[in-house]
Amino acid sequence: MKLIKSKQRLILVLIAFLFSVYACEQRDFVRVEEIETKDAESIDVTTAIVKGTIIDVGEDGKIKEYGHCWSKTENPTIIDNKVNNGEIIQTGDFKSTLIGLEAATKYYIRAYLKKADGSYIYGKQIEITTTAPMPATVSGLSVKNIGVVSASFNAKIEKIGKGSTKINKRGFVWSTSTNMPETKDNEGMIDLGATTETGTFSEIIVSLKKQTKYYVRAFVENEAGIVYTETVTFDTKEPISNFSIPLVNVDGGKFDMGFLKYPSSKPIHSVTVSDFKISQIEITNEAFAKFINAYGSILVREGEYKGKLMFAVKNGLGGTNRTIKKVNGLWKTATEGMEQNPVVNITWYGAYEFCRFYGGKLPTEAQWEYAASGGKYSKGYMYSGSNNVNAVAWQNESPYFGNTHPVKTKKPNELGIYDMTGNAAELCRDYYKSDYYSVSPEFDPFCSIKNGNRVKRGGAWHQDHFNQEMRRRKAFSVEKNGNAYFDEYTGFRIVFE
Repeated sequence: MKLIKSKQRLILVLIAFLFSVYACEQRDFVRVEEIETKDAESIDVTTAIVKGTIIDVGEDGKIKEYGHCWSKTENPTIIDNKVNNGEIIQTGDFKSTLIGLEAATKYYIRAYLKKADGSYIYGKQIEITTTAPMPATVSGLSVKNIGVVSASFNAKIEKIGKGSTKINKRGFVWSTSTNMPETKDNEGMIDLGATTETGTFSEIIVSLKKQTKYYVRAFVENEAGIVYTETVTFDTKEPISNFSIPLVNVDGGKFDMGFLKYPSSKPIHSVTVSDFKISQIEITNEAFAKFINAYGSILVREGEYKGKLMFAVKNGLGGTNRTIKKVNGLWKTATEGMEQNPVVNITWYGAYEFCRFYGGKLPTEAQWEYAASGGKYSKGYMYSGSNNVNAVAWQNESPYFGNTHPVKTKKPNELGIYDMTGNAAELCRDYYKSDYYSVSPEFDPFCSIKNGNRVKRGGAWHQDHFNQEMRRRKAFSVEKNGNAYFDEYTGFRIVFE
């Protein structure tokens, strides 16, 4: 009996011991938050998808914040960069998308979580390297509307390039000596600037040499570098032989361009122009009628301005008595006796196409002012050739002013050029920008900042002497209400470079 009781006590003691051990173990076990960094699922040029696993959510059963952090240096923390995936109450796998990465760059990444007490736990570190961006794609180079000194180039951007958000540069390069012109090795280049869109880009080049073989390539450049199209070869044309207006050789040189009297003519700045030839007289009614008869259309036939009206037309037969009209199938001066008057009522498109047809150009504003001031023979006159406006200009303070007058009936300037003051105002090639002189380059400047106006210079027959001041700038609206614009006061002359 005593033996049985001793065994019972021993069993009870053993049970008590085991229970106390179990209780102690239960009191010592505390759940701890735990997270693990896994490998990347995908890596791109500027993004990556990385994985992680929440192993334990801790005693509170809730993670206040979890995600991935990354840096270009080892052991990144949330202070560097992070993706916060929010709160979570369960364990398991998760993913984070990293954005804004740099191409071809090594990054260090760790999964992280924020504990209930506000401290952070990080998983192991992994490394990734983003991929390099892909080059853009350009194709479809074509050369159209080939003239004596001009041609239009066209190409198409097919793809911006994976990993790139824009094209940094796009344009054309050309040469007469190498069949593989590049942006760093060429005889001519036009950069049309940046774009974020695919599609066609084009440009009309008007500075080529006559009767010359050219090699041209289109190019685009993104973060991955520059790519070119295949080379296209073309030959510029022979000049039209029936251009008979007398020309004046203008030796290039350096001069002070501008006028302090008018805001748009400020500041006075130093400009150097290259040699060129300019018509001694304004283009006349007779010369313009001859052009239209040879051209065969009152609308621009090809190129960037295809379909644009070239001069004032009424019922298809002609404009006012100051321009030309159609008689028995041929164009002629509208009013007998005005054959040698400057042509007016022409649009900027008509002046541009006349010059292009004969292998020339409209003068740049710098060429115009240099020639009007007398070039290297300039005596610094207020008007072109004199300080006496009536000596050199038909204007509204002249006797018998109320119309244009035959060219070459007033005194010429120092270069032997007539009517650069008065008679008809004259169109230039440049776009008009009132503050252009503040950014104008020194050598052969040309304002290519596109807008709805071109430069007009010289003053007209209906204006007073203030408007005849040679260095005064004016704007000419190329279109009004969607139609090509013309007036009875504006003509033009031609230059050959």
